[in-house]
Amino acid sequence: VGLDFVYGEVTPQGVLKPLDGQQRLTTLFLLHWYVASRADVLDPNESWTRFRYATRLSAEYFCHELVTNAWPHNEGDPRDWITDQAWYLFPWRTDPTIQSMLVMIDSIHERLSREAHNFKALWERLTSRDVEAISFLFLPIDDMESGDDLYIKMNSRGKPLTEFEIFKARFEKLLEASGKQTELSEKFDREWSNLLWHYEGGNSLVDEEFMNYLAFIVDVCDWRCGRTRGDEALLDRARRVFVEQDDAETHLGFLFFAFDTWVSEKASDDLPAQVFSRLFSAGADSGSGLVLFESQDPNLFGACLENYGTKLFSLAETILLYAVIAFRQLRPGASEEVLLQRLRSLRNIAESAPDDVRNEYMPELITATAKLMTDPDDTYLDGLRRFNQARIDDEKRKREFLAAGDPELTSAVHALEDHELLRGRLFSFDLDQRTFEERARTFREVTADHVLPQLASALLTKGDYSRRLGSRRQFGVPGQRQGGGSWRDVLTSGSWERREATRDALAQLLVDVASRQGTVEDALDNIVSRWLAEQEAAGVYGWQYYFVRYPSMLAAPKGM
Repeated sequence: VGLDFVYGEVTPQGVLKPLDGQQRLTTLFLLHWYVASRADVLDPNESWTRFRYATRLSAEYFCHELVTNAWPHNEGDPRDWITDQAWYLFPWRTDPTIQSMLVMIDSIHERLSREAHNFKALWERLTSRDVEAISFLFLPIDDMESGDDLYIKMNSRGKPLTEFEIFKARFEKLLEASGKQTELSEKFDREWSNLLWHYEGGNSLVDEEFMNYLAFIVDVCDWRCGRTRGDEALLDRARRVFVEQDDAETHLGFLFFAFDTWVSEKASDDLPAQVFSRLFSAGADSGSGLVLFESQDPNLFGACLENYGTKLFSLAETILLYAVIAFRQLRPGASEEVLLQRLRSLRNIAESAPDDVRNEYMPELITATAKLMTDPDDTYLDGLRRFNQARIDDEKRKREFLAAGDPELTSAVHALEDHELLRGRLFSFDLDQRTFEERARTFREVTADHVLPQLASALLTKGDYSRRLGSRRQFGVPGQRQGGGSWRDVLTSGSWERREATRDALAQLLVDVASRQGTVEDALDNIVSRWLAEQEAAGVYGWQYYFVRYPSMLAAPKGM
């Protein structure tokens, strides 16, 4: 049979590069694979197996896997067998070239299964060099327009390229001089596409996910160079950090690692989800990992793919995701216990501090994050520029407190840090080895939802615990819980030194409640009643008396 004209060129190395005739030649290739498998003579070293899709790397990889894996023809249809193999990647389900090849394999199978054949004889006929069974007329394009221009004209009616496809093609071109172009192309089309396919959003594409994660990586590299995010196009910024910068090679290494670290040996495994479910818990998630106060999804990798660059993925989450990747890259032998310890400190100083985590601060914050995650244990909290120093000092106090005491206190400290009214800061607590555990337990009792309305008045009987803001003062609003309300501001703002009055008042209250008879509610009521009776008996009617007697006086917006 003749296949008519095939347009193309033959390189000086003897490689035929067809410009037109793709479908006919691919069918010829698939016919070879099918007959060789049925004849049990498939040899991946034969010349016909060198058929490649040089401009479509996903299809090229598929062809490579096909010729190295013979179909065991006693096991059902070839298409079902192929799509059930471990080497068959998820993204191939929507690759039009690969899906077309599977359709053609189906057609060949249907045609050659209608009757019995001697497949060894078929193979000899198909591959005979003496009497060619199949031929085509070859028309060189040497005297025609350039191959690229002709290709564009012939394919101009195809679907428009997506933003990611355009970026990918231009980005790969940028990396020609680095020697990484081929590796990058292969990873985009194979391992990385398979990784991101777990997060495909229902449109059978992972283009947006790729663009979001690449934007995250480029932002991190820009910040590490001391630049803040501007309005430049992503490709221009990628050119700068991965090509033009003096440390471009380092940034390129980070790019590859930021993807490769999540690639599992099993294509079906969602490695990021497994890792982040151990590290974090968030929102309605009831996992045992470190509590994230502002996040709704503990899988920061997946959240980044979906929402990076929007308000749904904060700068604090960006810092935490970078922290995990930096630790995996720069501390490969360290334990997950060390990682969790560093992440807890980072969460405490960054995650609930939106005023301290801004775009203009990100270069210093990213540098400080890398230091916190990778420095030795005795220095990782030193010299963290731009993070709030009072919170860093609080972390150091807690670290010294735990190092000098009973290891069982660690769980009590962590539980108190995770409290939604404290969010990692213990400015309002005395770190006393003898009393800490009991007071931490009592604090959780007096701040329970059903008890909190009574706390504002009861605490004021022990002293002026308010937070001073110029001529104003802020108190805990009775019953205000949503988002922590004014209680979190009062208990965690400022510094250790400025919270001395709050510490004293809170310590006295917790001691009284801990020694109670009856319920916590009864204890708080008794504390208020007794104090009011004492003030009235002594004829002392200061401002605190009226605030305690009439709780509505504490109900100003935000407790101010």
